[in-house]
Amino acid sequence: MILRYDRIAMELPPPSEPDPAGAAAVQELLGGRFGEMSTFLNYTFQSFNFRGRQGARPFYDLVANIAAEEFGHVELVATAINTMLTGASPTANGRSSVDTTKSPLADVKGVGNPQHFLAGGQGALPQDSNGRAWSGDYVFSSGDLVEDLTHNFFLETGARNNKLKVYEMVEHPAARALTGYLLVRGGVHQIAYARAIEKLTGADLKKMFPTPRIPTFVSIAFRSRTTRSYLPSSTDRIRRREKISSSSSRRRRACLRAIYRLSPPFSHLTMHPRRSPRSPRNCGSRQGSQRNRPASSPI
Repeated sequence: MILRYDRIAMELPPPSEPDPAGAAAVQELLGGRFGEMSTFLNYTFQSFNFRGRQGARPFYDLVANIAAEEFGHVELVATAINTMLTGASPTANGRSSVDTTKSPLADVKGVGNPQHFLAGGQGALPQDSNGRAWSGDYVFSSGDLVEDLTHNFFLETGARNNKLKVYEMVEHPAARALTGYLLVRGGVHQIAYARAIEKLTGADLKKMFPTPRIPTFVSIAFRSRTTRSYLPSSTDRIRRREKISSSSSRRRRACLRAIYRLSPPFSHLTMHPRRSPRSPRNCGSRQGSQRNRPASSPI
């Protein structure tokens, strides 16, 4: 299940301090080579093209579930960018007209990514921090499970390095909340792919941790019963299986709330999640099963 927020009830509080230069930097986490669009579409196409799913079910589940989580991360980064751009230029907000003869965008000339204002409606774009459009050439799906998992491990490594650099560069609280959250989730994905490679080949990529040189407070383990094909049977699962569909959705909602709470323009937001008609009523609640409860996180 992919949970989207389709209705936002909002009053009009005083504007906060915008950060268009910081928003341009955060664009790297959206449309860069190691951005969330790349991780999302890499894992999505790998899951689409995955053959022999029943014989290697835990590995398919790993790739497909992380792909679903990365879709939510794209929304998170876009939300942070939109928050950082809010108030960067005068707007009418339906109450009065803006005098275009006085060059209302003059203050943002030469600041950040000009396409945020010229072509993007002052919102997130599928671009990197230099304004280059995201490319489908970033998608890698070889058809070989070990090769794809190895690529994914290094993709997550590059993504975490980018997130750390952006975290060190920006000061806006929405960007800080975003990058801190993504650093933790990226660490989970790194270890998950490393454990999958170790299970298949015996190569211990965990010896390369932490990469980047920041602590990683998660652990992923496989529980397998060797079959004749020397692959985990279809009943085996990765411990915790990343809890993509439930706990990650709750973490993503918490990060969205943190971004809204830390940025005054969105301090009065009331979010109404649209629930899938097939989802259980207690999904994400304290009355939910123990299996669906989120694991502890350093954030």
